[in-house]
This record gives sequence, structure tokens and C-alpha cells, in this order.
Amino acid sequence: MLELLNAYDCKNCLLKKPIIRGRKVKKGEFYKISEIFIISNNKILVTLRAANKKTDPDRWDIVGGHVKFGENSRTTAVREMKEEIGLDVKTKDLIKLQTLPLGKFYSDMFLIEGEYDLYSLVLQKEEISDAKFVTVEELKDMLQSNEFSENLTFRIHQCLSKIVEHIYR
Repeated sequence: MLELLNAYDCKNCLLKKPIIRGRKVKKGEFYKISEIFIISNNKILVTLRAANKKTDPDRWDIVGGHVKFGENSRTTAVREMKEEIGLDVKTKDLIKLQTLPLGKFYSDMFLIEGEYDLYSLVLQKEEISDAKFVTVEELKDMLQSNEFSENLTFRIHQCLSKIVEHIYR
């Protein structure tokens, strides 16, 4: 089944036409992903990608996914949290950290904070094989040990000061 994504221009403006996921993106067109730092009790949720994933299997990750055609990055973040970990949240509770341009896509980075219990999460086994909450120091150690993909490591580093500021405010 074809998955349609929103197309954006080089200035991150919506083009009102779809891109087919997995196909080569045309020159001047970009797609978008939403990624969410989920904070509970001053710890950050990280998820382990399932072994069957095409890209970065068995690597640590954060919840997120592609912005589908007709969605915006906030509704995508809410949908992905529900699909991947069974967490029901509202778009108004998301704090946008920043948008990062990365090659042929943009990443809208969000943060959400709440009282979340690891054992009440329902992991989507096709996507995620494990999850844990880590402290900022543990996250930094994981980054140093290359436990995330190179691209995600870059994105986390770009948001780390805002995450730390939020946690220790």
C-alpha cells in the first residue's frame, strides 16, 4: 500500500501535493518527520527499534514518524505516540523545540512532559522492541557510545540544551 506524505519546499512551506514514501524525492521537494522527546520524572523516553526495521534495526531511537499527506507535524506527533507506545496526548501539550533541515527532509522536534509509567506503555512490536526512561547523563552516555543512528545523534545534540533547560527549570 502506498503511503502519501506531505511535500514541502526548500523554505519548509507546504506544497499541497503528496510525495510517495520510499520513492525518490524530486529536486526542490522535501518531506517532514515529527519526533518527540517524552519526559517523565525528569527522564527521557528512548525506544529500541525492532530488529526487522529496514533502517537502523536494534538502535535506540525516540518516538516519531513521517508526516502523512493532509496531516501537520503536531497531529503526526500525537498519532505516532498513540501508535508506537499507546500514549494518548493532546496537540496543545506538545512544546515545539525546533525544525531541523536534514537533506531531503525536515524534522519537527517536540517535547512533552507528563506522568508516564513505562509499564503502562503499549509497544508496537513491529516498530519497537523495548523502551526505557533515561536521565540526561545516561542520554549523553548513549550518544557518546553511538547507541543512536548518526542522524538522530545530530538531531538530539541540536535539542539537548533545550531539553536540559526544560528538565532543570
